[in-house]
Amino acid sequence: MKIRPKLLVLLLCLAVTPVVLTAFYGHAKLRDMGKSLSVQIGEALLERMTHQLQLTIQYNARMLQQKGELVETWLHLLADTAEQALAAGKPVSQPAYLAEDYDAGRVPGTQIRPSKRHFSGTATDDNKPMPISTHAQVITLAPGTDPEQVGESVLRLSSLTSTYASGYDKFPNLFFWIYTSLENGVHSAFPGHGGYPADYDARKSPWYRNAVEKGDVVWNSLIDTTTNQALVSASRPIHYPDGRLAGVVGIDVPMQALMNEIRTEAEISRDVSVFLVRVSTQHGNPSLEILAALEGEPRNWRKTPDTRVLVVEDSAFYHMVDEMVEDQSGVTRLPYHGTDSVWAYGIFEQTKDALVVIFPFADVTRKVQTAEDFVESQALSIVSVIAVFVAILLGLIFAVAWGTSSTITEPLRDLARAARDLSKGNFDVRVRVRSRDEIGQLSEVFNDIAPKLLDRMKARQSLAHLERYFSPNLAAQLTENPELLNVGGERREMTFVFTDLEGFTHLVETTPPGEIVPVLNEYLDGMTRIVWEHEGTIDKVVGDAVHAMFGAPLHQPDHAERGLHCALELDRYSESFRNRMNEQGVAIGRTRIGINSGQVTVGNFGGEVMFDYTAHGDAINTAARLEVANKYFGTRVAVSENSMRLAGDFPARPIGRLVLKGRSSGLLTYEPMGLQEYQSPRVQAYLAAYRKLESGDAGTVEAFAGLHREYPDDPLIEFHLNRLTAGEAGDTITLVGK
Repeated sequence: MKIRPKLLVLLLCLAVTPVVLTAFYGHAKLRDMGKSLSVQIGEALLERMTHQLQLTIQYNARMLQQKGELVETWLHLLADTAEQALAAGKPVSQPAYLAEDYDAGRVPGTQIRPSKRHFSGTATDDNKPMPISTHAQVITLAPGTDPEQVGESVLRLSSLTSTYASGYDKFPNLFFWIYTSLENGVHSAFPGHGGYPADYDARKSPWYRNAVEKGDVVWNSLIDTTTNQALVSASRPIHYPDGRLAGVVGIDVPMQALMNEIRTEAEISRDVSVFLVRVSTQHGNPSLEILAALEGEPRNWRKTPDTRVLVVEDSAFYHMVDEMVEDQSGVTRLPYHGTDSVWAYGIFEQTKDALVVIFPFADVTRKVQTAEDFVESQALSIVSVIAVFVAILLGLIFAVAWGTSSTITEPLRDLARAARDLSKGNFDVRVRVRSRDEIGQLSEVFNDIAPKLLDRMKARQSLAHLERYFSPNLAAQLTENPELLNVGGERREMTFVFTDLEGFTHLVETTPPGEIVPVLNEYLDGMTRIVWEHEGTIDKVVGDAVHAMFGAPLHQPDHAERGLHCALELDRYSESFRNRMNEQGVAIGRTRIGINSGQVTVGNFGGEVMFDYTAHGDAINTAARLEVANKYFGTRVAVSENSMRLAGDFPARPIGRLVLKGRSSGLLTYEPMGLQEYQSPRVQAYLAAYRKLESGDAGTVEAFAGLHREYPDDPLIEFHLNRLTAGEAGDTITLVGK
């Protein structure tokens, strides 16, 4: 062989061998990097899903709690109405039919229709719509009851039709049956329906016996007698005017209505099972008795499935049961039907039953495997690109030989040097694009990567900074969509909540730092979490004071209502915290809260170096002054008429028209409260006396004096009485210097 071919072969070996070795080495490293990246993605994904599942359980628990409180509120209203009906004079009869009238079709056709929610529970008519009447009740008499002796009771209960209908019309998707059962054997239910067994006696039902035994509201899980549907029942006793037991009133709620907020499928798994269970020890070892199940399609919370218990012979299962007994929620891994699964559980507060969500663990790892497969496919794609590149390189070597090798090596050296600079944190480094081939494209990709890495680093820094003001979810949203945060400033109507802890400065000065700092941190953590839960923004934390605002950076049309709900929850939390600290010997004072709404200028007022997203305007000063004004009235929460007008029909009692510093006219101020407190006799009597005060009625002093004798612990009543006895009149109050 001539020397020229030998030299060409030698040149080919010297040129191609390093490229091939580099390709294989790069492929191996890329695969290792892909596996490492997949592991990191998997860990992050598992952590995210676990957190999401915990939030889901907490959300569902809150929703169930709110619905339970709503049912109890209506239950008390029904009890009051029933007791009034039993104590009233001659009753006025309203339409009511016996159960056999419904079964025999003797109810007028204009008053009865097939229900979309009630289905026959018989073996032959399962899932057949049940005829009901939303205009009349159904009356049943327990076996052995003499109709002539209970005629007056039937007549009195028939007067409850309008009350039944009012509750059913307001909450048609929540209330299933509304009923009143008397000790003499009369049972009244709404909507009117048939299907009762011949031996039906409501007095033998657990909801009746438990309510009588406890003497207060009780919750029971049960299977409906007429529809065979899984229900939750709330019931309480009622009495005659002389104190004798009259009977029990109750409201049934279908599992479907309580559980329709459950969010489990969209981001966790499509193969999910949901159970309502109760801890049972009937078979020796602890197990979970299934009360109702949600599986398959169509989904409906009907009677319990064929499998009546959930039990797994595993220590993790028994640990989960122990936590349920202690009213705790959590997430664990256990087999279900032979499949490794994730079990999430939380407590339904009213009945102490538990909600259990189960889905295959493979649905979690599937996304991790998808990420790993993607990295592997990208590695193979890069290997293919390298193979093409080697083939092209061979052709170039044969074509142009050694003279053109520099067009390849020089760009690669530039990329290597630039990569080293980039790894040291130099994000301004760029490489010169020498050609339009693959190496040139690689240079362009490198030049595009550096600014993107810099943007990502800045985004992480911005996220950490924004989390000082906003909840983690909102901070992440603003980082991904920075255009939502108008730092340049704008005029906007917002609501502001100011809090302050009484006597905390003295407590700090008289308590060792090691004792008071953890107390303050725990207090502020709780206050901050509540603001974030209502999607508010922390403007400032000054010592023990929290300044929160609603309506920015994201527009919130209901900012005033959010602020009021947040203020009441802050008040409940701070009072609970104060009582707990006082029991431990730490003399924490009351938390005062002021709320006001108005037009302000909001934006970044700290420049580029000291970012300070805040608002300025007179509305903020008013909120701060209302917080201080609480100390004069003895109240803990004060809200202006500006916020009350925007919030709509929010329960609150007026304090007076406050003339604040620098103002010539009074600002009508209220004390917000929960609906149950607002409807109490004390608050209703106060509202009547305040109307006299507002109109200048001559009997105002006598009205407030009588109120004070009946409610001596109400500081606002005492405040107005002191004003009136000092010679003041009307509801205008001037706070000098405030």
